[in-house]
Amino acid sequence: MKVSQDQLVSFLSDIKQRVATGDSLEGAISYSCLAEGLKSGEWQVHGAYRIANTYGKGTLRLLSEHPQANATQLNAALVHLEALVQFAYEQGFHELGYDPLNVIINALPVELVNCGSLPRLARSA
Repeated sequence: MKVSQDQLVSFLSDIKQRVATGDSLEGAISYSCLAEGLKSGEWQVHGAYRIANTYGKGTLRLLSEHPQANATQLNAALVHLEALVQFAYEQGFHELGYDPLNVIINALPVELVNCGSLPRLARSA
């Protein structure tokens, strides 16, 4: 996927923090600013790394091409996430030592987490 240098640094910082805290046990990433078709300042990035291992089995975060979500799609997704967080609390996951909101946020794509919409989600839990 094509990203800015700031986005690439954000991905690398996230990976570094997760490895340092034991939250990511494996992964791979490749990046280049020399790939054909890139504009000045763009980087081509591909990769995947495991996350949320401190909450149990964890999940995988992919760094790959995907269609950009528009505001309507993003709001619809947040409504579903809010319902999922509420359901997780109702089922008592927090009583088992899991913070449902953090587990869900850790499973989201970095782009969604960094879009600025999560404070609304955090307030709903």
